[in-house]
Amino acid sequence: MPTWLTDNIISDLKEHTYVKERLKTHYLMRGESGNVIYLLPRKYHERPVPIIGMYSDVYIYDAYRLSDKKVHKVAIKVFKKESEFRYEKAVTGDIRKHPDMGPNSPILPCDHFKFADETLDSLKNRHVLVFEAADYNLHTFNQKNIFTILGVKKIAYDIFSQLAGLHRIRIIHNDIKLENILVKLKGPAEKRTFPSAHIGDFGISRSPEIEDTDGVIPRTVQTVYYRAPEVCRGETPTPAIDVWSVACIIFDLVTKKILFDSGYRVINTDYTISDQSGHHLQHIKRVFKSSFFNPRTQPTDEKIRESLKALLNPKRWWQWSIKEAFPKQDSDNLIDLLARCLVFDPEKRLTAKDALGHDFFDDVRDQGSSTAIN
Repeated sequence: MPTWLTDNIISDLKEHTYVKERLKTHYLMRGESGNVIYLLPRKYHERPVPIIGMYSDVYIYDAYRLSDKKVHKVAIKVFKKESEFRYEKAVTGDIRKHPDMGPNSPILPCDHFKFADETLDSLKNRHVLVFEAADYNLHTFNQKNIFTILGVKKIAYDIFSQLAGLHRIRIIHNDIKLENILVKLKGPAEKRTFPSAHIGDFGISRSPEIEDTDGVIPRTVQTVYYRAPEVCRGETPTPAIDVWSVACIIFDLVTKKILFDSGYRVINTDYTISDQSGHHLQHIKRVFKSSFFNPRTQPTDEKIRESLKALLNPKRWWQWSIKEAFPKQDSDNLIDLLARCLVFDPEKRLTAKDALGHDFFDDVRDQGSSTAIN
């Protein structure tokens, strides 16, 4: 047990029935606030699981937060490199300075701590960020559920709403994907309405408050399936890259297929600019039926719309991937929204703020939760 847990704290903990039953099977850790204790099951360290699609030396574990004699489940993110811990802590700290992100805000750390010398060698002195636990990430939730069109709209609206807030303060997420959208369920199972979606994982985000004087900004870029053309070309990221990624997510929710599946099965990879970017850019052009041999050739808006219309033909996918066929107006609006979000020129791409005003969201704007999953 860490020596910095004082005798008084330990004594109080032992009187708590939940803690008393778990002293032999859990580590006890104190957060930065000093008054909140975390119980981390020892068994999780026998088979640590890395974050899907993130760095191979960053791990997520379930844990328990004890505060005011109440126990809450939390998620803790354990960092091997202190620099990565401090970077994400700094970025999320910048976001926290702007609390007006709306009712469905991104999931930010609620605490942090450092493992003590007395823990296992594999965790000794590791830094940890603590997050409120979510029920699913969107990748898992998408696999387990069939959506209505209203459900797709609700998720997309939540994501765009949070991105609009982030972009307003010049934060670029830089890795929007299904795995980084966290889902919270609402209500009992028999009366469950559609859950809220929340952006998470700011490990490679960009903040104007952080200067790259010491090379602290990660060189990693978007996950390849969600990577915007300008990132493939090695250009400086702008908020428009996040909008491109959301369009890819929407397509995936509707069809259960990856829009730009260039053949890579990439997990736990450091996503730096490499040969896969050139290959992926060619694949994007191929999907949009544009010449991909000339790197300066870009698909026209007309080609993009024609391609999306063919790819989103209900006869191809709705029987197994969506709860019911879309009304024509919804289908037309969906194609228009995606086409505007997938424009090759980032300066002409729809912004997250403008996306919120698109006709596709007319029936979810300013609306609460709606029954939207099977």
